[in-house]
Formats: sequence, C-alpha cells, structure tokens
Amino acid sequence: MKGKKAAVARALELGGLAWLTRRVGGWQGLLVLNYHRLARSADEVLDRGVWSAEPDTFARQVAWLQRETELLSPEDLPAALEQRGRHTLLTFDDGYADNVALALPILAAAGAKAAFFPVTAWLDEPRVPGWDELAWMVRHRVSDLTALGVEGEDDEAVVLGLLRSWRRLSPEGAEAMLDRVAETTGAGRAPAELARSLFCTWDDVRRLSAAGMTIGGHTHRHVCMATLDAEAQRREIDLCSGRIEAELGQRPTWFSYPYGAADGFTDVTVALLRAQGYRIGCSQFGGWQARGQAEPFNLRRIAIDQPIAPPLWRAAVTWPSLFAR
Repeated sequence: MKGKKAAVARALELGGLAWLTRRVGGWQGLLVLNYHRLARSADEVLDRGVWSAEPDTFARQVAWLQRETELLSPEDLPAALEQRGRHTLLTFDDGYADNVALALPILAAAGAKAAFFPVTAWLDEPRVPGWDELAWMVRHRVSDLTALGVEGEDDEAVVLGLLRSWRRLSPEGAEAMLDRVAETTGAGRAPAELARSLFCTWDDVRRLSAAGMTIGGHTHRHVCMATLDAEAQRREIDLCSGRIEAELGQRPTWFSYPYGAADGFTDVTVALLRAQGYRIGCSQFGGWQARGQAEPFNLRRIAIDQPIAPPLWRAAVTWPSLFAR
C-alpha cells in the first residue's frame, strides 16, 4: 500500500498539483507528525520500524514545514486549534538517545520546538524494548520460525508479524512471548549491554527541557494501557508523572499512549489523565485535526517511519485527508 501511495504522490508532484494546492491554501487545521529514531543507516538500529529518518532528511523536513506550514511549539497548540491556517507539530516517542544527539541540534538550529515522550523506567534502568529485542532475535536466529506461525519474505516482515501479536499483550504476556521467541529461534534473549546506549539519560531530558522542548508522559514501562485494569493504569501514570516531576521540577501535562492505536487506551485512561492534570493525550493511528475539531485526549498523529519517499512525506502534509493515515 505504501508503494502505491508513493507512486500517486510522485505523479501529483510531477504534475504540479501539489505545488498549486500549497499555494492556494488547501486544508485548515493541525497535522501532528510522530517520530521515534533518527539514524544515518539501518545498521544503526535494531527494529527498523522505529527508524523515522536520516538526520539530513529530518533537517530538510523541518525546513519544509517551516516554509510551507506554521510549525507550532507545543505550548502554542491550544490557541492554534481554533485559528485558520495549516498548523503542524513534531513529536518524538520513547526517549531514544539519538533524540538528543541528532534531533535536538537540528531543532535548535532551526528555532523549532517539539514534544518528547520518554519512557521513564528506561531512563532509570535502560533495557532493550520488546520490538528491538524481537528484531534482534529474528536476525540472530539459528532455527526457523515455523513454530511461531509467522511468515514473511524477509526479516523485517517477520518482525512486523511478531509485533502485531506482541503489542496487544499484557506486560506479563509480552514477556512470556519474548521468552518463547528466544527459545524457538535459538537466539536467546538480547544481551543487556545493548541497552546501555539506546536511551537518553535524565541529564539528556533536562537538556531537552532547557532548550524549550515539551517533556510528556509515556507510561513508566511502555505498556498498552488498554490491557491493564484501572488501578494498574493509575500506577503507570503515577510513576511516570512522579519521576518526571522529581527530575525536572514540574509535572507533565502532555501524554502519549504507548503503541497509540485506537484500541490502545480507554475512557478510563482518559479519566485518569484528566484527574492528574494532563491536558493532551496523543494517539498514533493516522489522521489529522480539522480546524475546530480536535479532541484533546485523542490528538491524532501520523507515524513517520523509514523508508518514506520524500514525495509521500510531502503529500501527507499537503493532503492529510488522503495520505495522513
């Protein structure tokens, strides 16, 4: 599907329709783009599904957004939602170290702001996330994956197939699946030392905050909130909010739902966030906010993942109703 969309986007751009649409106005509202990792090549990441862009590509994207849209700071969001214009916003999930090493200098040079959502437990004690660990095990397997019931033409397709099942599990179920994949592949669990340089430190997060970036909650352990009862959800939010307040001196008011799917959070999640003073909850299953129609606790975002052809990226920002899904 992505290949077909990219072909359509290239045709529209070559025909001049994209340029004309941007010149005469087009959509009105807010489009939120969600990134995870910046890396110079696929060899620098484990799960390539969270590789959003090369640094140079990201720098060009930021410049393009500043030129063709009003690229917002998160603090500008409430007022902008009711104003005319094509507004865009940048966010980063999970707190990978490259957010500070690579993304922050680009944002600072451009005078741009973004919202960052680190996983607080991984700042306290880094670990290899399940998606990265599944990718590592698939690439280091010594036996086939027939017993797991997944198929694919290449390793990336196999990882994607495993993730579809894994991300819907409770924390206990997800850990059990990792153990099962480790045994079936013969690869074992990923070495703990892989986690040492994966994520930001609290000093890094303070650098982001000092640079004017918004720091939001993303749960304490990166768990799918819909798999937890109300008390477990409350603990995840409490722990996350408390750690951010302890380290930064203020409680977060923005929250990003782990995995971000429509079935990844519930009305209970929203009620708990409201009770703790949160103002924004970000999902990630595509879509955009038409002027005056934003839902504060379902702020829709589109995932920027690699590889995304430049015409397709520009098409998503030019025609979000067609390409931002």
